[in-house]
Order: sequence, then structure tokens, then C-alpha cells
Amino acid sequence: MIPTILLVMDEGNPRYTETLRQYRVRLTQRIFDEGWQVATAVGVAQALAQLEAQKISLLVFDTTGYRGDRVAQLKLLRASTDLPVLVVVEGGDEHAELEMLENGADDCLHRPASDPLIIAHVKALLKRVHALPPKELRFDGLRLSLAEHVVELDGKTVALSPREFDLLYYLARNPNLALSRMQILNRAWDSGYAGDERTVDSHIKSLRAKLGWFGKHIITVRGVGYKFLWSAAQERPA
Repeated sequence: MIPTILLVMDEGNPRYTETLRQYRVRLTQRIFDEGWQVATAVGVAQALAQLEAQKISLLVFDTTGYRGDRVAQLKLLRASTDLPVLVVVEGGDEHAELEMLENGADDCLHRPASDPLIIAHVKALLKRVHALPPKELRFDGLRLSLAEHVVELDGKTVALSPREFDLLYYLARNPNLALSRMQILNRAWDSGYAGDERTVDSHIKSLRAKLGWFGKHIITVRGVGYKFLWSAAQERPA
């Protein structure tokens, strides 16, 4: 499943409002450029709601300009999730860094930290909890680009819906493994997705049709679900 990064910051302090908005927009774009998804929250209350509403992989908690008790806010986050938390503090504030690390932060950076440095720290944290998905997969004439969110077959773009893309990507990342419909619902899409197992069948049917001759690499495993069969994918039609 594609990682989702939650950015948490407080824009209520007039001294930092515009700066933080610009920073949020810029960092959001950098996260998208990495092929990840991003969610934002203004304050910890919104962050807790986001954690309930969707599957988050990692939190970036920027305490710059926070008017309240930063430690208390971090403790609230930590009490609600065991996900990795990267905290950003004021530049040169070693005491704040120590407080954050002692109260649940997995990593800490000082502002102003460059976007590439923040992304590098996010990658390192993600690798600790689960392997980062490859940005690109290639199988014979098929190319899946996570960064571009594009699928090409024999050099031509295949128009897929977001769910079809995630489904194909998940299957292709696990070649020759029989995956149940429930696994696909929970891991290829979202654990909170309201669809039932028959939804997977309809998406598989559509995906096979759109992939043409290459669709034969998605096989049905009776009593289980589906499998991306690499040996079938290697053979082109005559």
C-alpha cells in the first residue's frame, strides 16, 4: 500500500501563519513527488480525527510556533498511535529536541530544515517499520510508475482508475502469491474501505479488460482470491 504521510502543524500563531502555510504547500508537493500520499491537520485535534478516518503511515509534527504545551500535544498523539513520529522544532532549541525525544518522538529535526533533508528522514523512518514500495515496476511490456501514477503497456498509457492502479500495483508487488479478496481490500486499498469482497471481483474484471493481452497474468485462485502470475506475463501473444 502506498504510504500516507500526515503533516501536523499549528497555523493559529499570527507570527508563523503565512510561513507555515507556504511550508505546508511546498512540503506537500515534495511528498507527492516521492509517490506518497499526504494528509494535513491544523492542530492535534484534527490529527487525531485523521488517524481515525484513514490509514496513516507516518506523522510529521511541526511544533514551530505552537502556542500550547508541545510535550502534552505529542503525548496525545503518541497515546493514540504507535506510528513513527518525526518532530520538527525551532532551530537551535536543543532543550525542545530533548523533550520531544524523551516523550515519544522517533526522530527530530531543527527548522529551517531543507525539504530534501525532511524527506530523507521520512524515508529512514518508513524503512524501520516497513519496506518502502519501489517507485517503478516493469514486467515485459508493462511499466507501473508509482511516482507518476501511470501504467504503460507497450509504451502506451493505460487509463486506470485510482483503485485499479492500486490493485494492479499491489498484485504486481507480490508476484506468484495467492492473495485473498480481504487482503486486497485491506492492503491494496484501505482498511477502512466500505466495499465488500465482490468489489474486488468487479475491479479485477475491469483491470483485465483494460490490460488486453497482458490481463492474463492476473489469474483466479479458486477458494482464495487472485494471483499475479509472472510466468504468464512473460509470454506475448503471437
